[in-house]
Amino acid sequence: NRFPLDPRVVSWLHADVVLLFVGLAFALALGLRLTQSSAVAQRRVWVLLAIVFVQGVIGYTQYFIGLPELLVAVHVAGACAVWWATLRIPYALRERTAN
Repeated sequence: NRFPLDPRVVSWLHADVVLLFVGLAFALALGLRLTQSSAVAQRRVWVLLAIVFVQGVIGYTQYFIGLPELLVAVHVAGACAVWWATLRIPYALRERTAN
C-alpha cells in the first residue's frame, strides 16, 4: 500500500467528483450552443469532454487491474491534459481587440 486509504473508497469518491465535472462540462456545452457562442469555444468544450472520456477509460482500466504505477502516471498526465483543455475554454469566450 502506498497510502493508508482504501483504494476502492478513494476511487468511488473520485468517480463521483468526475461525474459532477462531466455534468458541468455538458451543461457548459449546452449553454454555449444555446447562446450561439463562438465555434472555437464550443469545439474546445468537446475537446475537453473527449479528453475526459479517455481519462475515464484509463481510470477504470487502472482500477480493475490493480492500480499499476505506470498507468497511474499516465492518468496523472491525462489530468494535466484535462486542466489544459479546461483552461483553454475561457480564452475562446473573449474577443481580442486591437488597442
